[in-house]
Amino acid sequence: MGPLYMLLEGENITAKRYKWVLQRLFIPFYKRIKRKYGDEVVMQEDNAPWHTAKIITKYLANKKVKRINWPPQSPDLNPIKNL
Repeated sequence: MGPLYMLLEGENITAKRYKWVLQRLFIPFYKRIKRKYGDEVVMQEDNAPWHTAKIITKYLANKKVKRINWPPQSPDLNPIKNL
């Protein structure tokens, strides 16, 4: 789990908008959780185009965010999909 960001009606998610969400919401959250739980904290995303965009991959690498490799089209592996 992480911070929730809701798009406004008519908005679409793009790599640029996703980077903004990461900068403003996720990275501060990730740092707090990592301080509390240590280096075992990882980020899990699916393979949506905005998750795999070069600017996102580079940004998260620069921020030293540990990411899990996740197979495409596998919602059955993601427990939140059952909510």
